[in-house]
Amino acid sequence: MASVASYVSDLGSSAPHQDGLQDIMQWYYYAAFRQSNDASSGEEASSNEQPVHSIPAPKSGDMRFGWNWLLMHADIVHSRLNERQRVTRRFVLQGTRYQLVCEDAPWEREDPGDTTLVIPRFVQQRIPTTMVEILAVERGTRRTPSPNDLIPVPSLDRLRLWGLVKMAQQRAAPEKELFTSLGPGKVFELRPEPRSKVPLQWVHVGPMAIPDELADTPSRKMDARWLLKTLNTVLATKYRSNTPGLQDCLAQVLSSSHDFGEAYGTLRPWWFLQAGISFTNLLGLMKARRQELRAQWDNAIRDFCITDARLPPRRVWDLFSNRVLHFHTLPRWPNKPAGYIPPVVWCISHGWVDPKHRITVRTKINGEEWLVPIPARTSLAHIRVELLNMGAQYVWLDVLCLRQEAFGPDSGPLEQLRVNEWATDLPTIGAIYQRQALTSMEWHTAPEAAVLGMQGKYVGSKDQPLDEVPCVTYFNGLGLAFDVSPASLNSERHWAHRVWTVQETSHSWLPGGLTGAVPPGAHAFFAEVRWIAACAQNERQAIRLMTDVRARHCGTEHDRINGLAHMLGCETLPLYVETLSVETTWAIRIKHLPAWLRADIFVQYAVDRPFALFVSWKRFLKDSPKFPFSDLDVRKEKHEGEQGDRELLHLLDGNELYTVGPGEYCQRGSAIGPCRVLRAMSRRGSDDGKQKHVEMEHLDEHGSLRAVLRFEGMHGVLIPGVDYMLLGFYSKWFERWRKWWVAIEVVGERDIGNGISAREGLKWAVLLMDKKEEKRVSRMDIGHRNTHVIYITGKDAMTRSRYSRQYLRAFRTRPVQIRRDTV
Repeated sequence: MASVASYVSDLGSSAPHQDGLQDIMQWYYYAAFRQSNDASSGEEASSNEQPVHSIPAPKSGDMRFGWNWLLMHADIVHSRLNERQRVTRRFVLQGTRYQLVCEDAPWEREDPGDTTLVIPRFVQQRIPTTMVEILAVERGTRRTPSPNDLIPVPSLDRLRLWGLVKMAQQRAAPEKELFTSLGPGKVFELRPEPRSKVPLQWVHVGPMAIPDELADTPSRKMDARWLLKTLNTVLATKYRSNTPGLQDCLAQVLSSSHDFGEAYGTLRPWWFLQAGISFTNLLGLMKARRQELRAQWDNAIRDFCITDARLPPRRVWDLFSNRVLHFHTLPRWPNKPAGYIPPVVWCISHGWVDPKHRITVRTKINGEEWLVPIPARTSLAHIRVELLNMGAQYVWLDVLCLRQEAFGPDSGPLEQLRVNEWATDLPTIGAIYQRQALTSMEWHTAPEAAVLGMQGKYVGSKDQPLDEVPCVTYFNGLGLAFDVSPASLNSERHWAHRVWTVQETSHSWLPGGLTGAVPPGAHAFFAEVRWIAACAQNERQAIRLMTDVRARHCGTEHDRINGLAHMLGCETLPLYVETLSVETTWAIRIKHLPAWLRADIFVQYAVDRPFALFVSWKRFLKDSPKFPFSDLDVRKEKHEGEQGDRELLHLLDGNELYTVGPGEYCQRGSAIGPCRVLRAMSRRGSDDGKQKHVEMEHLDEHGSLRAVLRFEGMHGVLIPGVDYMLLGFYSKWFERWRKWWVAIEVVGERDIGNGISAREGLKWAVLLMDKKEEKRVSRMDIGHRNTHVIYITGKDAMTRSRYSRQYLRAFRTRPVQIRRDTV
């Protein structure tokens, strides 16, 4: 097998420029993947050049190439980074004389191409998604959203932020010139104290974003007249008190708001009236909006199941009013379904700092409903100013928008409310970060659901592109300065080491907490970020993502199981219940996985309980896939049309999806049987111990030998004298050939309706064929198509098996199994 070092022939040569890989981490990933691909195809790579650095390859079971490996080989990394050419870029503030030549952003390539970047003059112009509101206003002029406003360029957005930070750090331009927004109304200056090390947290100057002194004005000190006058001043409008319907709207909002900030946040999205909207029908529109979202939530919950994995968030943080508002406060986005999350709602991703470095604050931002945990070295005011300077208007931030744990003697009802909200809010977090560009034709709204009985079911394609919504990422903790020191990177609290942050990764990330410094190791760290983002956006990396989760840290094992729900393409989700056991939670999660991924786990992982179908969660965290880099056919289109759902595992009864039980599974495919073990030989593998070489004889109905089948690997147990039925799985590249076969003991038959009879069987083992044997078997025509199997597991299987004692004896003494596919 070719070593990784053979591919990294000369880290100081011109090779990095040829492949576009700019640091040692990318070189390592590139080499490791080539090694893996060559191993699976039996090819050997060669190099005539001697490597400058000898980079050790990871163990065959190590599926995560990241900081754990990197920190062990810091000298190699530093050598490569020291050779990195210093690249500079010129930033120019549009329409002014201010400019700066400085070191390029640490996430950029060595060859930046055009080294001059013009930064738009105003905050809203720098990241296009923020320029549009449903009822958008630009300099007091009403306009409708333009498609061009909704197209961000993440790499350009990040560079603009870097230029702003560097210009502020080196005082190349006045602060008020760099951090000014435009719009109608009174201009406010927000300047949190004390002064932060993060330039974007220094000051924000502009209209719309009101100071806390105004937002905190209690409702008891307001009347409709004062509210109207203040709104006209803040938003530069000239509505009169005798405007039809206006007094009723003001009175209703006053009665339901705690302070001016809440009233302002509720009215502002509707304040600039569009065609068809007036104050006379505004209250009705707001009520209808609230009801349609409530109906979507109600229709999505059925017993223990969330039937709509793309539910919108319950709350959002309005940065302009500095209040947490219910999602229904935002009007429905034009030509989009009711639950569509508009691009003006950004996301915040961050690592939670250690509890001893954390404080809890009671704030009017969330109506003081729960204590908000934040790092002790920052404040919500600093975070708000930074987000405003990036161009955000609404954001989803977990500590503010997700109800936190309640403490104290009277916390019982509040804590129960949190448990109830978390049951649906935690499983659907991924939909906030990974948004699909849906249209109204691809989602059945609540009224349509009542007619069609689909309960708001999403009917679009899973292959749709994602909305590139900015995700502000604080790698070292919410609001904290960016740091890549060894102490920070080694902390289990770091963003790169947490479970929940995997589904929060996207290509449109924006760096939070930038100070303008480029510390050693920054380039390598951002290469890791690019790698995580590339895997997180690829559904075909599902198994790799799942194994990556075990190397990350989390609060509870329930978080580890639920942290990848949305990334794995689940269309339905179980409720989040902390009181269930970890193994029960894992069994329920398997029911909601896509059928192709469920089949992949079925094939890849050896079970650790007698007659089980799937590996336990405890063992899943320890084991590696038995046949990694497999070509098991997981392509969606292969299981549609003429193939249907052949050879994928499905629930026998779809109603079991809504229960807490593990479920009963069935499968349909081509079968060979009966077959008996002829011989099983152990041979020394190329990497790690013994591998099983199995030969089985296929018998006819009279017990005569028809064929000998040879397998190059297996996991599970087989014993002589037992008649097995072999059920095959499609190979990715060859429709008629089967590379994987599951050995089943048939214990009965069952009618499953429509005149179909299914075999009841017990899973004993999964066997692997090489390609030569696949071709030979495919020409024999000895298989039976459309064989249905219902799997019996657990105690029922032990009772019904005719060989339970022999099985248990072999199961407990089974040898070391094959660890990788060497075929």
